Amino acid sequence: MSGTGDSVPDALGSREGGRNEYERALQDAEVLVSSGSDTEESVEYRDLSAGSAARRLKADHFTDFIDEVADGIGSYLHHLEDKQRGRVYDRHSPEESARWRQCVQEVHIQAHEGRQRNAKTAEAARKLLNKHLLGGSSIGGSSSCGALGPCRPPLDAPFQEPVVLPDGKPRLAFSGCFESGNLAVAESENPTSYTLYVDHDVNTTGYTQWFYFGIQGATAGLRVNFRIVNLKKAGSLFEEGMLPVVWSEASGRGWERGGTDVRYCPTDRHRRKGDHTLSFSYAFEYDNDTVFFAYHYPYTYGYLQSFLSALASHPYAGDFIRRDVLCETIGGVNCDMLKILSEKASSPTPPDSRQNSKTRCGDEEEQSVSRRVAVITGRVHPGESNASWMVHGFLLFLCSPAPEAVALREAFDWIVIPMLNPDGVIQGNYRCGLAGVDLNRIYDSPSKKLHPEIYHLKQLLRDNPVELFIDFHGHSKKEGVFFYGGRSHDDQENADIRLLPRMCAMASEDFNWRACNFGVQQSKLSTARLVSFLNLASLRHTPSKLLSRVLRRKPMVRRRTSTRPTCPTTRTMSRSLQTLLLPSRLRRRRQLLMGNSYRNMYPLRVRVLWTLRR
Repeated sequence: MSGTGDSVPDALGSREGGRNEYERALQDAEVLVSSGSDTEESVEYRDLSAGSAARRLKADHFTDFIDEVADGIGSYLHHLEDKQRGRVYDRHSPEESARWRQCVQEVHIQAHEGRQRNAKTAEAARKLLNKHLLGGSSIGGSSSCGALGPCRPPLDAPFQEPVVLPDGKPRLAFSGCFESGNLAVAESENPTSYTLYVDHDVNTTGYTQWFYFGIQGATAGLRVNFRIVNLKKAGSLFEEGMLPVVWSEASGRGWERGGTDVRYCPTDRHRRKGDHTLSFSYAFEYDNDTVFFAYHYPYTYGYLQSFLSALASHPYAGDFIRRDVLCETIGGVNCDMLKILSEKASSPTPPDSRQNSKTRCGDEEEQSVSRRVAVITGRVHPGESNASWMVHGFLLFLCSPAPEAVALREAFDWIVIPMLNPDGVIQGNYRCGLAGVDLNRIYDSPSKKLHPEIYHLKQLLRDNPVELFIDFHGHSKKEGVFFYGGRSHDDQENADIRLLPRMCAMASEDFNWRACNFGVQQSKLSTARLVSFLNLASLRHTPSKLLSRVLRRKPMVRRRTSTRPTCPTTRTMSRSLQTLLLPSRLRRRRQLLMGNSYRNMYPLRVRVLWTLRR
């Protein structure tokens, strides 16, 4: 900065010297002309004097323009220097960028080698899991957070050295270079006020909502105000009283909601239009404490690997769990998949005579074909860590010896994909993967190279007799637990779709029936629930007949019978397909039926498809 600032005055001085020489030459010419001599030299200078006024005027305008540009450059450099003078953390600096790349590489290496970060932690996790499956515990707190305890933040995360600004007062040390971490820049106006910026999702210019960072160097009793100024959501539960989650290593309490004076509002006008600011204050309790802040309770890819390893090696659950890989992501990590079978299907068959072997094999083959399949997916959006905790609790229950869990395993073969977007989770994204697209918006035509998780999931649904499909999500504006589903032209199918949500509402006060949504919107036609629903549930009729009606924009004729059962909680849909096939939606609907998904049409056997949100 100093070299650039010194070069600007030097350039201005050289330009001033050239202009002075030019003016001295014009003065000498005027002296020769006024003497009245008609020499060749005087004639030459007379011609020069004739056009000197115009040339001088142009030169003056040009030098004035150069002066304005120089002043602007000097002002910009001064403003830039002042701005960088208040910056205390920058993840895009060369040093921090190298740390971040090293962190991501370590996560990938550990995933490929199948190693846990700490062998003692893995052994303790197995003991905790054994206690949980036999006794029971809650997901929350420090030592009873599910089966493995809480998803601990990385206490060995690299922190920058505390920065001392020109006022002579040191600032806090920040870190965002760890798995699922997200903090781009931290600026400090004074020791008790910090302005923070979070990173965009990889290969995008938006989707800034998830934050997860650590702080060191505070003193006990210090009260600091943090302002995250580039969040994109126009509304948030922070407006309804939700607090950020905080981990204080010195307190030993684990993750908890913390902070005061929480506000969520549009960002100041001088910043980018459309951004929103989350501001909150936090009072540090201990000296030299390491404190982490996050948007929600973190659930990392490494934590999932520890959980799946402990679950598969458990003496009870390991007998009917088969750990597999759905595919490899474009980031080079495995997208894990669990197959949970019934004890009868997974237990080895005792040896028998040859006379009954053919009959037994035929019965087993017929039973395997007739077995119904339920598919559970979660965490397609990396910033919805609550979806991972819901899948976590569901797996703990499904693998337990509870009578209800045993009945579920007897009724279905379960296929669980707990984390559909591991690349985004590792990178600390909010909504997208490494390809820079929302994976829940390309279910209609996923690419095998760019979206392998969704592509292979669709192949899985096509190759299995799926009876149940639930996709776990989180919601940034709604409270409680609720379902999103489709809407059929048939009353009985509508009743089937709403049956499980209605039973959940009757069984739990935490379930919000009024927040459920059963509809087909044009903007959601490429999501998991509607692509599956439109290609599986609403196409039970012969595809060729339905296709002909779609191309003619005619509604499906609905047959009425007096013996058909009805559900008092559902609305009759007499013209649902006509609503779907309005002219403005015809092109999209035709693409769903005639595009890449039509040639590989799913078996028409799925009855219920939902998105469960919290």
